[in-house]
Amino acid sequence: MHLIDKLKDRIAALRHRRRSREEADAIINKSIGAAMMAQQKRSRRGRGTRSLAIALSVLMSASAFMASALTVSADDTDFEAFMESEWKSYMEDDYPAMHSSVKDYHALGLTKPKVTFGDIGYAEFEKEVKESQASLAKLRSFDPDSLDDKARHDYLVFEEYLECLIGMYSHPDLQEMFRPVTGKLTSVKEFCEDFAFYTKEDVEDYLVLLADLPRYIDQMTEFTTQQAAKGYFMDDLSAQDAIDEMEDFVDAGEENELIVVFENSVDELSWLSDSEKADYKAKVRQIVLDKVIPAYTKAQKALTGLIGSRKYGNAVCDYPDGTEYYTCIARYYCSSNDTLEEKFDFLSDCIREALDHYRKLLQDNPSFDEPGTIEGLDSLDDVIDYLRDHMEGFPKGPNVRYKLAYLDESVAEEAMAYYVPAPVDDINENIIHVNGDAVDDINTLYFTLAHEGFPGHLYQLTWYQDTGISGMRHDIAIMGYEEGWANYVERIMLKRSPLDEVSAEFIACDEFISYMLNAASDIAVNGLGYNEKELGDWFAGLGLDREFGSEMYEYMIQNPYMLLPYGYGEARFWELDGRTRNALAEDFDEEEYHLQLLTNGQRQFELVEQDVRAYVESKGKTLPDDTDMFADEAFTESAGGSTVLFSNRLLIAAGILILAAAVILLARRRKKHAETIKDEDSE
Repeated sequence: MHLIDKLKDRIAALRHRRRSREEADAIINKSIGAAMMAQQKRSRRGRGTRSLAIALSVLMSASAFMASALTVSADDTDFEAFMESEWKSYMEDDYPAMHSSVKDYHALGLTKPKVTFGDIGYAEFEKEVKESQASLAKLRSFDPDSLDDKARHDYLVFEEYLECLIGMYSHPDLQEMFRPVTGKLTSVKEFCEDFAFYTKEDVEDYLVLLADLPRYIDQMTEFTTQQAAKGYFMDDLSAQDAIDEMEDFVDAGEENELIVVFENSVDELSWLSDSEKADYKAKVRQIVLDKVIPAYTKAQKALTGLIGSRKYGNAVCDYPDGTEYYTCIARYYCSSNDTLEEKFDFLSDCIREALDHYRKLLQDNPSFDEPGTIEGLDSLDDVIDYLRDHMEGFPKGPNVRYKLAYLDESVAEEAMAYYVPAPVDDINENIIHVNGDAVDDINTLYFTLAHEGFPGHLYQLTWYQDTGISGMRHDIAIMGYEEGWANYVERIMLKRSPLDEVSAEFIACDEFISYMLNAASDIAVNGLGYNEKELGDWFAGLGLDREFGSEMYEYMIQNPYMLLPYGYGEARFWELDGRTRNALAEDFDEEEYHLQLLTNGQRQFELVEQDVRAYVESKGKTLPDDTDMFADEAFTESAGGSTVLFSNRLLIAAGILILAAAVILLARRRKKHAETIKDEDSE
């Protein structure tokens, strides 16, 4: 029985050689705490979103959006023509939007609008709401059920976007101009830094736009002063951070980021002569030093005088209309119509499941102390090439070109990385910027480029663009889907990295759980009104350090809804993944499944789930309402210290092996016994 005994001992060792729960929880608390803080510091990595994203909508002329809807007849059944007309009118009424979306407006038959940032103020928001409502009414003159599947998705996505826009802009007092990172001034500045120069006309337009920035800043300052008179203003810490950022911008002088980035960009334009480059550099330097910086100084002084003017608590929901507004903003950033309570409960359940999985990972691998380091990948190109070579399970996308480069130190700040999408008329104009200071280890660089590049943003957006989408669908950003997808694929690609399996899953758990904790905390504080103690109690109920509540509460007050799309979006994707695997079992095909997620592009999760449900039913199965996201995933060490995948299937296989060995051994014994009896009889 030596073979059977050895097999039994082997399985027992695998099953019972475990780290204690207390030890595992100590590691989780330490690691999760560090990961949450790191995510908060690098939370700018989503910058570069397309022009119709609400986060950047202030760049547009508020009175221009969707004006063409008023000219579309109610009985017009040509839905595609309607959508094209909407998009064309939008492009021709807003220069920043057009330049973000289009490379060659001449080739598309567009008329360039006036080069300006537009206007900001109460009247503009009110007009925006009315015209968007009119556009929504015209959209609803079409019957979505009479459209083909592609057009029906376009209809529903556009409808959702307009409803979110109306909901948000109905609360102008909650539109923040100067909040660090998420404020409108930051968006405008980053738009200038990422401005694409395709022709000399673009350079000339940029000079005009940059010269318009002081006027726009003055409007933002006036609007903020009017808000503050009603008691609507940032918390004091955020206001001071905004003032300090402005001071850094002003003090940079000749090394100001707008100057440095422009000069670096112009130096790369081979179609400009040296004298032209010098002339443009001198003009930008003069505009920034003589006009833009004084406007910053003026705004900085105004904000200093407004500190302490907030009259309503600390959280978004403390405002009289705060809960209603936060519900609208969460609907957009999460790409879901679920209530705030449903979103919070969903995230809480997902976090518990993920923590149980993380805890088991650590308990089953008691000698694991810290993740290993990826070896053999030393540069940006090494990593991106490796990722592109390991895209099995994802439908083939277009073979696009892209620029991959480190950020200039003048604009790096705390950004980790970000992807600037290709314009609608040139799928090869892709840019990924990486902050070399923030991405200071190869492991982080690896999952960051998976997020921004392959199979993250660059792959997902160009895959969909290559299917022949409308201009409107190209430009509407669906934040929860987009950031959720990019986070979802990080974990997949970590499993395919040169790391050992336990190290890869350890890093993935840190990232996955921490983003969900950030998102849930945001909803709890800014949407549901949790105070610091209540948030601490919630953390303790999850088995985590109660002190996280204090740290997270302060962060959420200063940075509302910033991390919502990352944490909520990834949870929806992984939860749907688990349900689909549960439904299809051995029939699950990863490439087929990802095709369902990608087809019809970025959209709200209710539509994604409908599409996946139809796919599962087409295979004669039923998508369950819920399931354990990690039911078939666990990792343990071998006796020699190396790691192997260890699941219920392995236990079953081992059991079968033991049974087979027992049968063979019994057969041999019977044969030997029979031979002994035969020998005795012959004697």
